Amino acid sequence: MNLKSTFGYLVSSMAIAISFAPVAQSAEVSGLNGTILGLVSSAKTGNTLQGAVVEIPALNRQVITDNSGQFTLSGLPQGPVDLIVSYIGLREEKRTVLVAAAGQALVSFRLNSADVITMDKFNVASEREGNSLAVSSQRNAVNLKNVVAMDAFGNLPNMGVADLASRLPGVAPEFDAEGPPSRVSIRGLPTSMTTTTVDGDPVFRGNGVRWASMYGMSASTYEQIELIKGRTPEESANSLGGGLNLKTRSPLSMTEKRRTTYNVAVRWAPPFFEHAYERRQHPLHPQFNLSHQEAYSVLGGERNLGVGINLHYSENVNSGNLDTYIYQNTTASPAFINDYRTTTQQNNRKIKTFDIRMEYRLSASSKFFFGSTINQGNEPFNDLNSIRFFTGSTIATIGANGQPTGTGTIMPGFTESRTQVRAQFASQAAITSSHSSFIATSPTVNFGAEHKFDRWDLDYRLAHTQMHIDRGINQRPDGAGGTLTYSAPNIGWIIDRSDSTKPQFTQTEGRSVYDIASYNTGVQHTIRDEIEQTWAGNARFNAAYRLPTAVSVTWKSGLAVQSLQNNITSQGNAQWNRVPTAAPLPNVSIYRTVFEERQGAGLFPAGSARVTYTQLKDTSLWAEDRNYREVQKLSRKKEVHEKIYAGYTMLRMKMDRLDVIAGVRTERTDDSGEANVRIKPATVAQIPDPVERARHDWTNLVKNEGSYTRSFPSLHVNYDITPNFKARASWSTSFGRPDFASMAPTATINDTAQTVTISNPALGPQYAKNIDLSLYYYFKPAGYFSIGYFHKKITDYILTADIGFVATGASNGYLGDYAGYVLRSTTNAGSAEVTGWEFDYRQQFTFLPGLLKGLELAGNFTTLKTEGNFGAAAVTKDTEVAGFTPQTANASLSYNYDRYGVRMNFAYQSNFLRNFSALPEGRTYLRQQKTVDFSLFYRWRQDVTFSVDLNNVTGARRAAYQYIPGRIREMYVPGQTLSFRVGGRF
Repeated sequence: MNLKSTFGYLVSSMAIAISFAPVAQSAEVSGLNGTILGLVSSAKTGNTLQGAVVEIPALNRQVITDNSGQFTLSGLPQGPVDLIVSYIGLREEKRTVLVAAAGQALVSFRLNSADVITMDKFNVASEREGNSLAVSSQRNAVNLKNVVAMDAFGNLPNMGVADLASRLPGVAPEFDAEGPPSRVSIRGLPTSMTTTTVDGDPVFRGNGVRWASMYGMSASTYEQIELIKGRTPEESANSLGGGLNLKTRSPLSMTEKRRTTYNVAVRWAPPFFEHAYERRQHPLHPQFNLSHQEAYSVLGGERNLGVGINLHYSENVNSGNLDTYIYQNTTASPAFINDYRTTTQQNNRKIKTFDIRMEYRLSASSKFFFGSTINQGNEPFNDLNSIRFFTGSTIATIGANGQPTGTGTIMPGFTESRTQVRAQFASQAAITSSHSSFIATSPTVNFGAEHKFDRWDLDYRLAHTQMHIDRGINQRPDGAGGTLTYSAPNIGWIIDRSDSTKPQFTQTEGRSVYDIASYNTGVQHTIRDEIEQTWAGNARFNAAYRLPTAVSVTWKSGLAVQSLQNNITSQGNAQWNRVPTAAPLPNVSIYRTVFEERQGAGLFPAGSARVTYTQLKDTSLWAEDRNYREVQKLSRKKEVHEKIYAGYTMLRMKMDRLDVIAGVRTERTDDSGEANVRIKPATVAQIPDPVERARHDWTNLVKNEGSYTRSFPSLHVNYDITPNFKARASWSTSFGRPDFASMAPTATINDTAQTVTISNPALGPQYAKNIDLSLYYYFKPAGYFSIGYFHKKITDYILTADIGFVATGASNGYLGDYAGYVLRSTTNAGSAEVTGWEFDYRQQFTFLPGLLKGLELAGNFTTLKTEGNFGAAAVTKDTEVAGFTPQTANASLSYNYDRYGVRMNFAYQSNFLRNFSALPEGRTYLRQQKTVDFSLFYRWRQDVTFSVDLNNVTGARRAAYQYIPGRIREMYVPGQTLSFRVGGRF
């Protein structure tokens, strides 16, 4: 069904529906010309209340206050009308308002605390009001969503969005290679199926992916997070798993003239926790946030202009140790370890954010807003040191004399935890020392307006986002660095991981791995210098019309356009090889790894890219690979374009306790991409000049173009069984577009995870049909319990699969680079079905006697069953479906008494398959994760609160295993930190 026919079908359907709706008497309709303008706020905190319900029961009219706490009721009859204003956690207020035949009646409501939470000794109004906002927004929503206020769980480790979002039902964090959570999984689905928006505008990230990195997003900029699970037609259908929408705070969300809030913290890596050497040398790092809001009266108006400014700065040091084991590909036990790597990394990402919001009310019916955010994430020092021991996969033969013969490298007698390797040329020790930098700047600007008339509501919005990412060494203060690699062949060793927390390496043969002179092969210095840029423009327009019927019926329709461009260019990627006659590398003791400290046998040779960088112009020591520089210039260049055109139409009917929404959205996507693809490479004999040879091989521009159109109908039903008991049902359709990286032939290298992911330009979108059923019961003052069932059927499922390893040698397709890296790609591999149950609970125990009044408990649990059909002989289920987390859970327990408070947060996610392989022995799983965070705070006075936060209390490690749990593939040790904070408002 195309856009034209779909629109025509819906208009016809609406006309039929409207014709059956009873129309009010014409005399009554003609007399409905009065208007009430109002503001609802909290008497306790002075905050205006978004999501307050304003009702006129006699007229069956109801509105919800906007993000500045204001509401408009128009088309009212002349004379007195009875208004009821309610807000979760606050006392309901009733008032009679006199409506004039013409003009506007102005009213203001200041709601007080409900009797049940009036407690002289408890000063937690702001936090509880934040929870009330979240519960109100969730309860009033027309579709299925969960909402959490930014202060709902106290201070989280990095003041990060991903930290807080991970506390929502069915949400699990995904940690990046550097340690912190950077994205989230919703309802167990892969993180690539999660979309992120800010006030409805898409958020983008680099590396050609659609998911947004939340690592550099400070939670201080936003008021609440919405987890949207059932999409209505007015929202983008590009949300296969679910969507996160970050809502900014209105600058008019207060009753006072001005307000300033601040938060200053120091994050400390205590010496009594396990940390890398460099982290111990720099244990303290700051976090700072300052916000100011002010209301002005301009152009004859009263408090009609609001301005809000937010400044944020934080240093988020990530330091940890990653041990990686590559096992023999076999289902038999035991399996030997033929590749062991240990990596210690430290980077300090400095996040700077400037945000300004302006809101201007031209009149009671018209509001304009403007916003601009400049976000910068800068890593001036990203230091990594990796030590690797690898060999072949052939078991040695033992001769009659009891000694090994032939070229086999694995000694017999190995176990799952202990392997001995012979000294052969293939048995090597390799060290990588990397010193790089990174800067990402993302300015965003948006403008929009809302207009409310008697029967029409109009809104429109324009937004533009740019992201500039500079990867290389040029951002380092010392201007030096790169990646230095060097290897020592003919080494024999034993690796023993009987104690998985302290694996032991013992050298048995060959030249000493502690002598820099032993490393005489594969000596290279590589510089990465790339720029990636993304531009995104969005425009949307919505119109809603309230029909003149006795039953509340609203028709809404709208259009949206989105344009995106992403490109990558190599500014100076280059590589040098050590001249064979040159002296051994300088051994500079500047980096001490966790591995070396555990062994206690001495320091490995610390060749430093910062030192060798200064030698690169010395031709007696280094020879540049001119072919490499030109190949990088041509092969890394890519450009993709995407344009999306969307239109929707929908009807909402509200009758007594029943609320129904039905409609359809149609989206057309036009994609194009271009990149250079290598042809059959020329030999040195054919083209001796290395630059010309690179141009011959890579000057082959390939362009891809594609387009697809799809319609997405949905139906949402809400029914209030009782005032506190609500049922929701939803049927919706959605899809997930492929990443931008797949639009052009290219490869993505992750040196930390040691993977090479190649694109698939033929990749198409994946589609889903979704069913959601849920029951909510709401407690006073601001709590609820819910149970939900959901089912998703996904077709054309996009699967990332390991398809092998990058070979060793110059002809491996990457000019000899990335040997041993895991090779991955994506494909539309089949279908998947997800069936799940969700349980969510939150309650403030203010009804308990005495000291127990300060307790608050929140918890959620999600469990799902999955099936995947990816063309294999059998259907895979549950933990065998890649990317799906079968179970997630969160719990939060807090207690407040007088000026004191304490909070404990617990998060859990079960084992799940990370990377699919057709061979079961090649599959990699992430092991279950349990983390605990603890906070303690003291409110000295309203404008000063002190707190101490400890993250990862139990020192939980993140682990992956290969095939069976005993074959540990990765063991990551994150650093535990303490944060000391002071904050408040005045």
